Amino acid sequence: MACGLLTYSFTLNYGKHWIGSAFGWGMGCGCSITAYNLEKYPDQSTAVSAIINAWRTASGFFVGNFQPPWIAKNGISADFGTQVSVVVAVMILTITPVVVTVGRKAKSHITQA
Repeated sequence: MACGLLTYSFTLNYGKHWIGSAFGWGMGCGCSITAYNLEKYPDQSTAVSAIINAWRTASGFFVGNFQPPWIAKNGISADFGTQVSVVVAVMILTITPVVVTVGRKAKSHITQA
């Protein structure tokens, strides 16, 4: 997701071809999140899809309200750079500990078996 935001922002900032922003948008679209959740909770796939789409719609609405003034004040690179920083910080602070914890539990189950 961070790479997608960077690609999207640099394409916009430097006025490059639209295909760069299309690829950036595609990399940050959250398809992996949807695929993981639908695979993890197959019995609740309807509810999971509804919740994910509700959050996408709400976030798309809110971004459209606060981002244009932010870009006008600080520029495209600063705007998307801050977003990338938040995404990376959240990944480091939340996803990494979960992966380490689950990995340790899986390793202990393998060694006990």
